[in-house]
Amino acid sequence: MTFPRFRSASKNRKDSSFFNFQKRALQKADHDDASQPQQTSDHADCFQTAIFSSYETIEKLPQQITLEVEEGEREKVKVRTIPDDPTVQESFECVFASQPDYGLKYEGLWGKRSTLASASIESYLSRELTSPARFHQSLIKTRSSSFSMPRDAFQSGSLIHIGTYGSTDRELSKEVTKSNLSQVLEDKRSISDLSTPRVLCCCQNGIRSPQLNPMDWPQNPLLFRPTPGSGVRVKGVRFVDSKDYLWQEGDSHTWFQSLHEHWGKTYDGDVTETGCPECMILPINNGNEPKGETLVVDFISLVFEGTMQLRLRHTNGTTALSYDDSKGYFKGLNRRYQVVVQGRPLHKLPMQNLAAGFRMERPCGKLPPKFLLKGILKVVNFFAPQMTAKIDGSRPSCLAPLGSTPQMIRVNGILEMEHIQEEPATAENTILGEASTASTSMARAKFRKKNFDKLYTDRSCQTPILDPSNVYTFEFLQHLVNMTDFTIEFGSVLGSVRLKDLLDGQPLQIMSLDKTTEERLWSFDIWHTDLVEDSRRYDIS
Repeated sequence: MTFPRFRSASKNRKDSSFFNFQKRALQKADHDDASQPQQTSDHADCFQTAIFSSYETIEKLPQQITLEVEEGEREKVKVRTIPDDPTVQESFECVFASQPDYGLKYEGLWGKRSTLASASIESYLSRELTSPARFHQSLIKTRSSSFSMPRDAFQSGSLIHIGTYGSTDRELSKEVTKSNLSQVLEDKRSISDLSTPRVLCCCQNGIRSPQLNPMDWPQNPLLFRPTPGSGVRVKGVRFVDSKDYLWQEGDSHTWFQSLHEHWGKTYDGDVTETGCPECMILPINNGNEPKGETLVVDFISLVFEGTMQLRLRHTNGTTALSYDDSKGYFKGLNRRYQVVVQGRPLHKLPMQNLAAGFRMERPCGKLPPKFLLKGILKVVNFFAPQMTAKIDGSRPSCLAPLGSTPQMIRVNGILEMEHIQEEPATAENTILGEASTASTSMARAKFRKKNFDKLYTDRSCQTPILDPSNVYTFEFLQHLVNMTDFTIEFGSVLGSVRLKDLLDGQPLQIMSLDKTTEERLWSFDIWHTDLVEDSRRYDIS
């Protein structure tokens, strides 16, 4: 015997009693089981177990439920209290209304069914079975505090994430069996310190495009964030010279709201889809920031912990006034892009295995003609001789050794990130343990790049190792990408390439990884509004 399917209530019937469904189900159970007197368990137990399965397995729901199990004996479920929280009551109604087809499923949940004595049914149905929607939650405490009945041994059920109101979101449910029940109930939740149900971020459900409307991006037409699924998690956003966060994990506000308050203004943009710590919107500096107010991002990955500072020319959003190219960091410089990463590895990492660059998830869009593509790669190889590029494959990539790609690498020493970075002139602060006698930072960087590439290509030589006891600073510069037009410019001979056509809805990456394990030291994405439409098309498909 199976329970009849329970249809979702419409808005004008939102308060229709769930317990009417219970009553009809139990009456049907009594009628059907009359022909099977040899079976001994009761159907009221089945419904009570259904309530337990829904109440107990909803992850992070702020209610207290106890489960006492003794081998060979019946199990007992006791629903103690439900807090006076409208969110909780509404969540219960939504779960009852839309999830019974797999959250309250009968078949396969409680093993063999058995009959229920008529007297037991009448006694059970004589209780006042009022819908939770019809009275305040404080009344539920008195009506359900003694609601306890024996039941058959639990076999299996479903864990439903609150907030998943669509019955088709099966990927957000987790199977619960008798063997893993205790682990599931204890895993990653502490009921006592939760006040609201948890809703999974879209990035954890395979969605890659930013969900905030591009018109509402705080630094439109650009958006900067961690790469979803890369293992990178943001700890906080702050001014470079401050330890106090403008935003940190757990805050209900955003860093751009805090920044506007710092300016004495109010941010009036949309902040509803700014992301979780694994995909949240991050600041892009423009070089005009006052001293000490460059914005940096503290992050942690599976193998590295550090701070990221990004500057892009001609951007707005991190200064109270519009960008002025006649002053600030980019004044008099040819570069359009600066990234500074400072931090330490979580364990020792041989630099022989470390690379920087990008790796895409799917093929490129419209590639330039082969003769032009070959010329472009020659230009890029001039700046990174050990780079390996695979542009026309199923997962295009462009990777170069981390020891020679950055314009500057410093070990310990000066930890300033905001000022102009220079290749160290002392041996103890160099990655190779030896310093060049050249008088300029560029010449010293060339010395380091050349010598590291020799070690990199000679497999018999040991390359340096990143050690957790040291702090490393990396600076990356480039002048090819024009963020204003969203193109790559290769000069008057090769011309420019439209990134929208080339990337086909995939963002530019700032990434470093261990090639042997595929673990990423850091991984961040730069989005442009031109990419969103194509990206969402792939998300839907």
